[in-house]
Amino acid sequence: MKLPNGFGTVYKLQGNRRRPYVAKKTIQGKQKALGYFETFEDAMAYLVEYNRDPALLSPSKTTFAEVYALWKAKHFPELRSESARIGYRNSYRHCQRLHSMKFVDIRLPHLDAVIDDVRTAGCGYSTQKKVRCLLEQLYKYGAKYDLITRDYARYLDIDKPKKVYVKKPFTIRQRNKLWRGIDEMPREIRIVLMLMYSGCRIGEFRHVRKSDVKLRRRLFVVRHSKTVAGENRFLYLRS
Repeated sequence: MKLPNGFGTVYKLQGNRRRPYVAKKTIQGKQKALGYFETFEDAMAYLVEYNRDPALLSPSKTTFAEVYALWKAKHFPELRSESARIGYRNSYRHCQRLHSMKFVDIRLPHLDAVIDDVRTAGCGYSTQKKVRCLLEQLYKYGAKYDLITRDYARYLDIDKPKKVYVKKPFTIRQRNKLWRGIDEMPREIRIVLMLMYSGCRIGEFRHVRKSDVKLRRRLFVVRHSKTVAGENRFLYLRS
């Protein structure tokens, strides 16, 4: 994989190693190992972060894997959850047929083939949507740094969502059953009731502290949320 002069290099070492990929760069006339990594993209992301200049790459030579590494080095630190990072890594694996292709040479049929691979693997709408989201992010990044001339991800079609089950709110009978059993399992049932009456996400509720609960005002404050817009908001306990 050709990188600009002085940018550094990433390659795989021989043998059975836990971290087989090494990122190297010539510093003061000597090639120095910057670190060892489990995957190529992790090593490339570290090398990019070390150089801190994505504009160094040539649009005519930059591969899909390199664009992903560049985007990952910038975007992953901004993500608030590890599950989001895992989702993007899995989506990248589904794009394996694109990894070695020049990003500027990729066309819509190539992206359609990726979605076909996802279907062949037995994955439905949810996985296809995540793969498309990754491709949209990469094309947005590529356009920002003049690595592409046209955004093909915007034309990518995926399957329609299928309703596996219809969500239904708790009935009055179910709520009353919880209230009647609160003496038997006070802690667990109180948590369920607070989630039910406030509409709070489970992940948000786990980060609520004692100082965030205002009993007299019948509310609590959400400090940690899935999104920045959801932070520091008041949730009232409806009756």
